[in-house]
Amino acid sequence: MVHDCFDGLPVFAMDLETTGTSSRSDRIIQYAFIGSRGDGTEVRIEELVNPKRVIPWEASNINGIYNRDVADLHGFETHHEVVYELVQDSVIIGH
Repeated sequence: MVHDCFDGLPVFAMDLETTGTSSRSDRIIQYAFIGSRGDGTEVRIEELVNPKRVIPWEASNINGIYNRDVADLHGFETHHEVVYELVQDSVIIGH
């Protein structure tokens, strides 16, 4: 029998949509996690985030998220604790 090396660990697939491709200047506009906590509890989270800057048309054309979609939302500073809790000590599969 094969040992499950992830047994008891939180495992999540993660996806981000951003204002562009620069890790220095672009910002998150959506994040999503799907997977399970260490106890097997299923997690499905998808949140839009106000990047507090204009989303370039080129990015909106790819991800389908426009300035009007995030204008009334909070910035990432209100989401970082949730994201940190999910990724801490977790196996992350990035997309």
